[in-house]
Amino acid sequence: MAAFKPKLKRVVIFLALFCIWAAALQRQSLSLTTDLQAPRDNAASALISLDVKELDLKDALKIIAQASGMNIILDNDVKAAVTINLKEVSWKTALDNILKTSALTYQTDKNIIRVLTLETLKKEQETMPLETAILTPNFAKSADLQQSLAKILSTRGNLQININTNSLIVTDTPEIVAKIRSIVEVLDIPTPQVMIEASFHQSVGSGRSPTRRYDIP
Repeated sequence: MAAFKPKLKRVVIFLALFCIWAAALQRQSLSLTTDLQAPRDNAASALISLDVKELDLKDALKIIAQASGMNIILDNDVKAAVTINLKEVSWKTALDNILKTSALTYQTDKNIIRVLTLETLKKEQETMPLETAILTPNFAKSADLQQSLAKILSTRGNLQININTNSLIVTDTPEIVAKIRSIVEVLDIPTPQVMIEASFHQSVGSGRSPTRRYDIP
């Protein structure tokens, strides 16, 4: 009986430690709960909260996938642990910050997000065939867009403008060209017109003609 007591004591200590570990795991699990502020059909505007420490990147991205409705895949060499505290941010903001802290990036193809290292992206861009596209805004001036769009180009990219035709000539990887095309579509909006009301008065003899009003766009 005396020999049994030390064994029983060890069992009790083990059970106590197990309960503490399980409670800590449960608390972290609760902190991973996504606080969706919008329905799943409107995932783009959904807000999430994350409070994790040394969480495997795969598990963190599962939360992003659930909130966004996107499919997320990781390259084989992508491995990281996530420590982050975010409150009520969009899933895209959460994704950007999670990947930035681990020197990672991502590419989007329809409803699929591919996570890869910056080194892999650089190697792919160096070997990927380039394409050229001519973009002609209807309202915005190409010269006004040039400086902002040039910041998006890869190291192999090139951006020129043709003032006569108001065109942007973009040469870069297909992904970058598609991104620039999307940005141009967003920025190409009509300039608001200001209506100026002008009143002209004409004197005839001692009398005055009625005031005429013209709206000048």
